[in-house]
Amino acid sequence: MTDLGALGGYGGSVAYGINDLGQIVGTASITYGQHAFLYSGGQMTDLDTLGSPDSTARSINAKGQITGECSMRAGDQKAFLYENGAMRDLDSLISGMSSAGRVIDAFGRVYGYTNDSSGDVHMAYFDNGGWTLINPEVHPGTDVVGVNSHGDILANYDGGSPNQHGIVVSNGAITHLGVLNIALGGSNVDAINDLGQIVGSSPLQDGSRRAVLYENSVPIDLNSLIPSGSGWTLEYATSINDQGQIVGIGTSPDSIDRAFLLTPVPEPMTLSVMALGGFWFLLRKPSLLK
Repeated sequence: MTDLGALGGYGGSVAYGINDLGQIVGTASITYGQHAFLYSGGQMTDLDTLGSPDSTARSINAKGQITGECSMRAGDQKAFLYENGAMRDLDSLISGMSSAGRVIDAFGRVYGYTNDSSGDVHMAYFDNGGWTLINPEVHPGTDVVGVNSHGDILANYDGGSPNQHGIVVSNGAITHLGVLNIALGGSNVDAINDLGQIVGSSPLQDGSRRAVLYENSVPIDLNSLIPSGSGWTLEYATSINDQGQIVGIGTSPDSIDRAFLLTPVPEPMTLSVMALGGFWFLLRKPSLLK
């Protein structure tokens, strides 16, 4: 584990995104407020702001283009694109309204949200100098969290409790993702890979949460795919790569919240694993996760 450091001030730092070159972006405290940062080559660089007190970098692509948002003094937000050493204001669909950058793809297209003419917040993308609503019919407040190389857009649908759940938008068509308990709703998605696999979390009746893997829009409790008696309770799955490796947060055998890494391993074919694509998941030893 490598400490990325901070930019000074009295707080710390939070990392949100990493690209294939190992460059990391996030936000770190300064003397007054917090600024977006780029961590590259062992050094943290302050990306500054658009003249506001705070900024946060959310995502970076292989070209080194970065997106995020700045919290403006008027209380709204402005999405930005950082490239070639400069931060650019992406404004919003309606000038003077709010916007935010959540994900940037390989081509520099920024996905996030912006206000429409009614003031409602909608998921949108910025390309060729302007914002375009991804699907105006999606409930206001829905927030983009991921995009894969096929253009499948992952978002958390805000339909009001208990209807909060993940959705995938592909070529304008919306697919609603399931939950472990239909009566509770309230599921959350965090990442999608190029195979269309999705990870997140979903609540149970007792109020606890379980990390989930979505295959064909159906949630699978990841706790059912690790060896029984491991002592782990996997609560949140936060990211998945194209090899099917999953990271997240769970309660370890020593009853402490820790990061975990799941790696898919082959298992003899049975009817149960055939339904899961012929893979199960093996949890790394707790000593490797500290």
